[in-house]
Amino acid sequence: MRLAKFIETHVEPILAAWESFARTTSAGATMGHLALRDHAEQILCASAQAMQSQPAGTQIWRNCDDELLRVASDAHALERVDSGFNLLELVSEYSALRDSVVQLWRDSTPQHDARDIDDLTRFNQCIDLSLATAIASYTARVNRSRQMFLAILGHDLRNPLNSVLMSAQELEYCERLDPKPLALAAQVSSSAAAMARMIADLLDFTGAGLGAAMPLKHAPADLASICREVCSEFRAANPTRSIRFESDGDVVGTWDPARLR
Repeated sequence: MRLAKFIETHVEPILAAWESFARTTSAGATMGHLALRDHAEQILCASAQAMQSQPAGTQIWRNCDDELLRVASDAHALERVDSGFNLLELVSEYSALRDSVVQLWRDSTPQHDARDIDDLTRFNQCIDLSLATAIASYTARVNRSRQMFLAILGHDLRNPLNSVLMSAQELEYCERLDPKPLALAAQVSSSAAAMARMIADLLDFTGAGLGAAMPLKHAPADLASICREVCSEFRAANPTRSIRFESDGDVVGTWDPARLR
Protein backbone atom coordinates (compact mmCIF):
# COMPACT_ATOMS: atom_id res chain seq x y z
CA MET A 1 0.00 0.00 0.00
CA ARG A 2 1.27 3.46 -0.87
CA LEU A 3 2.30 5.45 2.19
CA ALA A 4 -0.22 8.28 1.72
CA LYS A 5 -3.12 5.80 1.53
CA PHE A 6 -1.71 3.92 4.51
CA ILE A 7 -1.74 7.12 6.59
CA GLU A 8 -5.34 7.87 5.61
CA THR A 9 -6.54 4.36 6.51
CA HIS A 10 -4.47 3.94 9.69
CA VAL A 11 -4.97 7.31 11.36
CA GLU A 12 -6.20 5.81 14.64
CA PRO A 13 -3.18 3.56 15.44
CA ILE A 14 -0.84 6.38 14.44
CA LEU A 15 -2.68 8.79 16.72
CA ALA A 16 -2.56 6.22 19.52
CA ALA A 17 1.23 6.09 19.21
CA TRP A 18 1.37 9.92 19.12
CA GLU A 19 -0.75 10.14 22.25
CA SER A 20 1.31 7.48 24.03
CA PHE A 21 4.52 9.41 23.42
CA ALA A 22 3.02 12.81 24.29
CA ARG A 23 1.90 11.40 27.62
CA THR A 24 5.54 10.65 28.54
CA THR A 25 6.44 14.36 28.49
CA SER A 26 6.32 16.41 31.67
CA ALA A 27 3.46 18.58 30.41
CA GLY A 28 1.57 15.72 28.76
CA ALA A 29 1.45 13.55 31.88
CA THR A 30 -1.58 15.43 33.22
CA MET A 31 -3.34 16.15 29.91
CA GLY A 32 -6.47 14.47 28.64
CA HIS A 33 -7.02 12.29 25.59
CA LEU A 34 -8.21 15.04 23.24
CA ALA A 35 -5.60 17.57 24.35
CA LEU A 36 -2.77 15.11 23.74
CA ARG A 37 -3.95 14.34 20.22
CA ASP A 38 -4.57 18.02 19.56
CA HIS A 39 -4.12 18.76 15.81
CA ALA A 40 -2.25 15.53 15.04
CA GLU A 41 -5.03 14.13 12.86
CA GLN A 42 -5.15 17.29 10.76
CA ILE A 43 -1.36 17.19 10.34
CA LEU A 44 -1.48 13.54 9.23
CA CYS A 45 -4.37 14.01 6.80
CA ALA A 46 -2.89 17.20 5.36
CA SER A 47 0.44 15.41 4.87
CA ALA A 48 -1.24 12.53 3.04
CA GLN A 49 -3.14 15.01 0.87
CA ALA A 50 0.02 16.95 0.01
CA MET A 51 1.89 13.73 -0.82
CA GLN A 52 -0.79 12.78 -3.35
CA SER A 53 -1.48 16.21 -4.83
CA GLN A 54 2.08 17.30 -5.61
CA PRO A 55 3.84 15.95 -8.72
CA ALA A 56 6.64 13.46 -8.16
CA GLY A 57 10.05 15.03 -7.74
CA THR A 58 8.77 18.35 -6.36
CA GLN A 59 9.86 19.76 -3.02
CA ILE A 60 6.68 19.81 -0.97
CA TRP A 61 7.99 22.32 1.54
CA ARG A 62 8.36 24.84 -1.29
CA ASN A 63 5.41 23.95 -3.52
CA CYS A 64 2.60 22.95 -1.17
CA ASP A 65 -0.37 25.17 -2.04
CA ASP A 66 -2.70 23.51 0.45
CA GLU A 67 -2.51 25.62 3.62
CA LEU A 68 -4.18 22.91 5.72
CA LEU A 69 -0.82 21.47 6.80
CA ARG A 70 0.60 24.86 7.75
CA VAL A 71 -2.53 25.90 9.62
CA ALA A 72 -2.71 22.64 11.58
CA SER A 73 1.00 22.80 12.42
CA ASP A 74 0.72 26.41 13.56
CA ALA A 75 -2.29 25.65 15.76
CA HIS A 76 -0.60 22.58 17.23
CA ALA A 77 2.49 24.56 18.22
CA LEU A 78 0.43 27.28 19.92
CA GLU A 79 -1.58 24.69 21.84
CA ARG A 80 1.63 23.02 22.99
CA VAL A 81 3.06 26.34 24.21
CA ASP A 82 -0.09 27.00 26.21
CA SER A 83 0.01 23.45 27.61
CA GLY A 84 3.57 23.86 28.91
CA PHE A 85 5.52 21.80 26.37
CA ASN A 86 9.10 22.95 25.86
CA LEU A 87 10.65 23.16 22.39
CA LEU A 88 12.57 19.88 22.78
CA GLU A 89 9.34 18.05 23.64
CA LEU A 90 7.63 19.56 20.60
CA VAL A 91 10.44 18.41 18.29
CA SER A 92 10.48 14.97 19.95
CA GLU A 93 6.77 14.59 19.21
CA TYR A 94 7.47 14.95 15.51
CA SER A 95 10.33 12.47 15.70
CA ALA A 96 8.05 9.97 17.43
CA LEU A 97 5.32 10.57 14.83
CA ARG A 98 7.74 10.00 11.97
CA ASP A 99 9.05 6.77 13.52
CA SER A 100 5.55 5.48 14.29
CA VAL A 101 4.25 6.00 10.75
CA VAL A 102 7.26 4.38 9.11
CA GLN A 103 7.31 1.41 11.48
CA LEU A 104 3.57 0.72 11.23
CA TRP A 105 3.71 1.02 7.44
CA ARG A 106 6.70 -1.31 7.22
CA ASP A 107 5.11 -3.94 9.47
CA SER A 108 1.78 -3.91 7.61
CA THR A 109 3.21 -3.93 4.09
CA PRO A 110 5.46 -6.97 3.49
CA GLN A 111 5.94 -6.20 -0.20
CA HIS A 112 7.57 -2.91 -1.18
CA ASP A 113 8.58 -1.49 -4.54
CA ALA A 114 10.71 1.32 -5.93
CA ARG A 115 7.96 3.89 -5.40
CA ASP A 116 8.36 3.52 -1.63
CA ILE A 117 11.54 5.60 -1.67
CA ASP A 118 9.63 8.45 -3.28
CA ASP A 119 6.81 8.02 -0.75
CA LEU A 120 9.23 8.18 2.17
CA THR A 121 10.92 11.23 0.74
CA ARG A 122 7.63 13.05 0.28
CA PHE A 123 6.42 12.04 3.76
CA ASN A 124 9.63 13.37 5.32
CA GLN A 125 9.21 16.61 3.39
CA CYS A 126 5.70 17.01 4.80
CA ILE A 127 6.85 16.33 8.36
CA ASP A 128 9.79 18.73 7.94
CA LEU A 129 7.41 21.42 6.64
CA SER A 130 5.06 20.85 9.57
CA LEU A 131 7.92 20.87 12.07
CA ALA A 132 9.44 24.06 10.65
CA THR A 133 6.04 25.79 10.82
CA ALA A 134 5.48 24.57 14.36
CA ILE A 135 8.89 25.74 15.57
CA ALA A 136 8.39 29.18 14.03
CA SER A 137 4.97 29.54 15.68
CA TYR A 138 6.23 28.19 19.00
CA THR A 139 9.20 30.56 19.21
CA ALA A 140 7.10 33.54 18.09
CA ARG A 141 4.56 32.88 20.87
CA VAL A 142 7.31 32.38 23.48
CA ASN A 143 9.12 35.56 22.43
CA ARG A 144 5.92 37.58 22.58
CA SER A 145 5.09 36.17 26.01
CA ARG A 146 8.59 37.03 27.21
CA GLN A 147 8.26 40.59 25.95
CA MET A 148 4.88 40.96 27.62
CA PHE A 149 6.35 39.71 30.90
CA LEU A 150 9.20 42.22 30.70
CA ALA A 151 6.75 45.01 29.92
CA ILE A 152 4.60 44.12 32.94
CA LEU A 153 7.64 43.71 35.18
CA GLY A 154 9.07 47.07 34.13
CA HIS A 155 5.75 48.77 34.73
CA ASP A 156 5.31 47.19 38.17
CA LEU A 157 8.84 48.09 39.26
CA ARG A 158 8.04 51.78 38.99
CA ASN A 159 5.98 52.00 42.19
CA PRO A 160 8.58 50.65 44.67
CA LEU A 161 11.31 52.56 42.87
CA ASN A 162 9.39 55.82 43.12
CA SER A 163 9.02 55.17 46.85
CA VAL A 164 12.80 54.77 47.20
CA LEU A 165 13.43 57.90 45.16
CA MET A 166 10.98 60.03 47.17
CA SER A 167 12.40 58.77 50.49
CA ALA A 168 15.94 59.57 49.42
CA GLN A 169 14.94 63.04 48.30
CA GLU A 170 13.24 63.66 51.66
CA LEU A 171 16.46 62.71 53.42
CA GLU A 172 18.41 65.14 51.24
CA TYR A 173 16.27 68.01 52.58
CA CYS A 174 16.69 66.93 56.20
CA GLU A 175 18.89 69.57 57.88
CA ARG A 176 19.60 67.43 60.95
CA LEU A 177 21.64 64.83 59.03
CA ASP A 178 25.42 64.87 59.05
CA PRO A 179 27.26 65.43 55.75
CA LYS A 180 28.03 61.73 55.21
CA PRO A 181 24.40 60.50 55.50
CA LEU A 182 23.35 63.40 53.28
CA ALA A 183 25.89 62.33 50.68
CA LEU A 184 24.59 58.76 50.88
CA ALA A 185 21.02 59.97 50.46
CA ALA A 186 22.08 61.96 47.41
CA GLN A 187 23.75 58.84 45.99
CA VAL A 188 20.61 56.78 46.60
CA SER A 189 18.53 59.46 44.88
CA SER A 190 20.88 59.58 41.90
CA SER A 191 20.97 55.78 41.55
CA ALA A 192 17.20 55.49 41.88
CA ALA A 193 16.76 58.09 39.16
CA ALA A 194 19.16 56.10 36.96
CA MET A 195 17.16 52.92 37.62
CA ALA A 196 13.98 54.77 36.66
CA ARG A 197 15.58 55.69 33.34
CA MET A 198 16.67 52.08 32.79
CA ILE A 199 13.15 50.84 33.50
CA ALA A 200 11.88 53.33 30.95
CA ASP A 201 14.45 51.89 28.52
CA LEU A 202 13.20 48.39 29.31
CA LEU A 203 9.65 49.43 28.54
CA ASP A 204 10.79 51.07 25.30
CA PHE A 205 12.70 47.91 24.36
CA THR A 206 9.79 45.58 25.01
CA GLY A 207 7.48 47.99 23.23
CA ALA A 208 9.75 47.83 20.19
CA GLY A 209 9.52 44.05 20.27
CA LEU A 210 5.74 44.30 20.31
CA GLY A 211 5.68 46.58 17.27
CA ALA A 212 6.31 50.06 18.65
CA ALA A 213 9.32 52.19 17.72
CA MET A 214 12.12 52.71 20.25
CA PRO A 215 12.34 56.48 20.84
CA LEU A 216 15.64 58.35 20.99
CA LYS A 217 15.94 61.74 22.67
CA HIS A 218 19.00 63.50 21.26
CA ALA A 219 20.33 66.38 23.31
CA PRO A 220 23.68 68.09 24.02
CA ALA A 221 25.44 66.09 26.72
CA ASP A 222 28.80 66.04 28.47
CA LEU A 223 30.16 62.50 28.33
CA ALA A 224 32.53 63.23 31.20
CA SER A 225 29.63 64.18 33.46
CA ILE A 226 27.77 60.99 32.57
CA CYS A 227 30.85 58.90 33.29
CA ARG A 228 31.38 60.61 36.65
CA GLU A 229 27.83 59.71 37.67
CA VAL A 230 28.39 56.08 36.71
CA CYS A 231 31.72 55.94 38.54
CA SER A 232 30.09 57.46 41.61
CA GLU A 233 27.59 54.62 41.64
CA PHE A 234 30.37 52.05 41.36
CA ARG A 235 32.23 53.66 44.27
CA ALA A 236 29.10 53.45 46.44
CA ALA A 237 28.62 49.79 45.51
CA ASN A 238 32.31 48.95 46.03
CA PRO A 239 33.52 51.05 49.00
CA THR A 240 36.75 49.03 49.40
CA ARG A 241 37.84 49.76 45.84
CA SER A 242 39.55 52.82 44.45
CA ILE A 243 37.90 53.93 41.21
CA ARG A 244 39.32 56.87 39.26
CA PHE A 245 37.96 58.59 36.21
CA GLU A 246 39.90 60.80 33.81
CA SER A 247 38.75 62.62 30.69
CA ASP A 248 40.77 64.44 28.08
CA GLY A 249 39.65 66.88 25.42
CA ASP A 250 36.18 67.96 24.38
CA VAL A 251 33.71 65.17 25.16
CA VAL A 252 30.51 67.15 24.61
CA GLY A 253 28.24 65.75 21.92
CA THR A 254 24.66 65.31 20.82
CA TRP A 255 23.40 61.94 22.05
CA ASP A 256 20.63 60.31 24.02
CA PRO A 257 22.20 60.77 27.49
CA ALA A 258 19.94 58.28 29.30
CA ARG A 259 20.57 55.43 26.84
CA LEU A 260 24.27 56.25 26.63
CA ARG A 261 24.48 56.12 30.40
